[in-house]
Amino acid sequence: MLQVITTDLSDDLIRLSAYDLLVRLDIHSLPVDLLRLFDTEPSIHYNSVQNLALYNHIPLDNLVTPGSAGILYRIRNGDDYIYINEDYQFPQKLWNIALAIGALELDVVPYHSYVDIPQDHPSVTTFAYYFLAPDVVLDACHLHSQRKIFEYCRLPFAESHRKARKIRFCLLRKKSIGAEKTILSNFKEYIEKIKIITS
Repeated sequence: MLQVITTDLSDDLIRLSAYDLLVRLDIHSLPVDLLRLFDTEPSIHYNSVQNLALYNHIPLDNLVTPGSAGILYRIRNGDDYIYINEDYQFPQKLWNIALAIGALELDVVPYHSYVDIPQDHPSVTTFAYYFLAPDVVLDACHLHSQRKIFEYCRLPFAESHRKARKIRFCLLRKKSIGAEKTILSNFKEYIEKIKIITS
């Protein structure tokens, strides 16, 4: 299995990419509805590695190793395929799909090769954090704790903990980007509802 391209991108560029996708998908609430992506973007196809193995009459072990999030396949000027490992509970599957989308959006996937969904690529992981738990929304809703991030964003427990640590540090040093105004506008009703619930 080939590895993804290791390119370090700036935090601002990754955040802009994640927020741009939230705007394109017209996302207005948390947790992010990733099925909307597959309904909106006809060039991105979603299935499970289990179905891929069954369809091709090959053992699952030939496609993924234990603990794998799944695999990606990209065709130049064509379609992208996400095959997720269905052996996980919802929060981990959501996280794994966000990693796959991040790898495609940040263009770190080589063409015409099956690659593992990157689970430790810094840029892809950062994209998943911004996409599933946008700082600008978390801050507006006062959702800074691990428990609240887990509850409202549905990140896996460990990722919720990491996001809670990151957001405290990041909010102090981030410069504003234009997409944040659009995100806040799109999430306006959701933010007001969460403020009432959490106050």
